[in-house]
Amino acid sequence: MEAYDIVAIKTTGEKVILIRQWELDCGWEVRRPTIDDEGKIEHVTQTFRPEELETVEENLNRQIDEMLLKNKLQQRLYEGSKTAQPASDPTIN
Repeated sequence: MEAYDIVAIKTTGEKVILIRQWELDCGWEVRRPTIDDEGKIEHVTQTFRPEELETVEENLNRQIDEMLLKNKLQQRLYEGSKTAQPASDPTIN
C-alpha cells in the first residue's frame, strides 16, 4: 500500500484514501467521508493500523468468499429440509 491508494477498512468494507504512513507506530493516516448530524458530508482524517486495512481486491475477494460460504450453507439447509422425515403426531390416528 502506498500513499493516495484507495483501500478498504476490513471491518466495514468502507473505502478510504491513504494519506501517509506514520513511521513510529506504522499506522496509516486516511481520509474518509462522514455524515454529520445535519446530513452534510465532511471529510475527516483518522489513523488505522495496517492490519485494519486491506486492498479493494482483497476486500472484494473476502466478500465473494463470504457469499459462497453463505450459499453453501443455505444449500445444505435446503437439502437437509428435503430429506428430513416429518415428525409423527401421536394425537392423529
